[in-house]
Amino acid sequence: MPPDPIFEQGCYNLRLYLRQATLPAMECTRYCPHLNNPEVYNSTTNLFKLTPKPESTRKLRMILHLLPAVIDKKIASFMMKIPDKPIPGAHDTAYHRPTSLCMPASSFAIEFNPPKGISDVITMTSWVNRPVLTAERVLDIVWPEATKGYSMMIQQMEPEFRRSREAELYRLYSYKQCRGVDQNDIQEPVCKMVIAQLIPWAFTPKNMDDFLRVKGLPAFSAKTPVDTENPPRYDRAEKIWAKLWDDCSLKKCPYFVLTVYDYWIFGVFVKGWTTAVVSDAIKRTDEKPSVLQWLVFWLASSMKIEGSWQPPLLARFGNPDIRHMSKVALKNSSEERVMTVAQEEWLDTHHKVTQDLRTTEMPGLENTWLTKFDQ
Repeated sequence: MPPDPIFEQGCYNLRLYLRQATLPAMECTRYCPHLNNPEVYNSTTNLFKLTPKPESTRKLRMILHLLPAVIDKKIASFMMKIPDKPIPGAHDTAYHRPTSLCMPASSFAIEFNPPKGISDVITMTSWVNRPVLTAERVLDIVWPEATKGYSMMIQQMEPEFRRSREAELYRLYSYKQCRGVDQNDIQEPVCKMVIAQLIPWAFTPKNMDDFLRVKGLPAFSAKTPVDTENPPRYDRAEKIWAKLWDDCSLKKCPYFVLTVYDYWIFGVFVKGWTTAVVSDAIKRTDEKPSVLQWLVFWLASSMKIEGSWQPPLLARFGNPDIRHMSKVALKNSSEERVMTVAQEEWLDTHHKVTQDLRTTEMPGLENTWLTKFDQ
């Protein structure tokens, strides 16, 4: 039998609350039987209809990975900035906004009322929304001045998008500044982070492994003649990367989260949108750090709150926070070391030739050569 709760509200000890808060298992309705066997459903349908096609303007050339041992320590250190004592005037629920601390935790008398079982991407939103609004509420309580005027919003679907097959799979949240709040002189991009939600039966753990194995999107030149009989195409994982890149670059918002609720991936675009840095897939049941701790940390990082993680201007291979193959793509540490050495040799060559080209007086040559080199 679980122990009696110690605290009535999460804001009485936010640090403990974030450590204990869990994401309950998502339920599905009888109209959604394929959720119980997504691999079979996924292999026998052509449901995955994300629309991005290869374009020369999409310039994601390298995808790097955060080192879990390093980033976990950074999150643990950041959690120490969260108060472990009652905050004067704070409440779990905001009176003027829909945010609240609504995820269950063993030491807190917070009742979790599960949403209805999911049957599509819209009903799934109620499940994803709960931890997202909880993380938002934590930032509002601890850093009210930094988050003033910002709110997580679900992107309104245009009629054309609503009728597309893509609308059956994908929904987008934006953490952005609300209209009417300090809008007279906004110098920075309004949107700080996006959360992309995919239905789990169209993005299974195997698909997630493929997503994390992608090293970059293939480069396409606008000057290259298109083979009409065999036009260039993205595979499923590349389509998701292209969709994320398009949404984030359009909003000028580098920070993103990709989720199917049971798994969450956190990332950021750097180096002029040519490089992405992502975490491994964080399970719903993970602890130290948990999904909720990750959400608070990543949202704080997007707001540049002190103590959060800020990406390097140049995601170099020697950066201690970053590795270059995802955990799922490596079977043992020796293979990881071989891949790292190979990548380091590639970068050394890339850097040396780039420096040599910069010393020559041939305008335009460097960019042309690097484009071919990167391909």
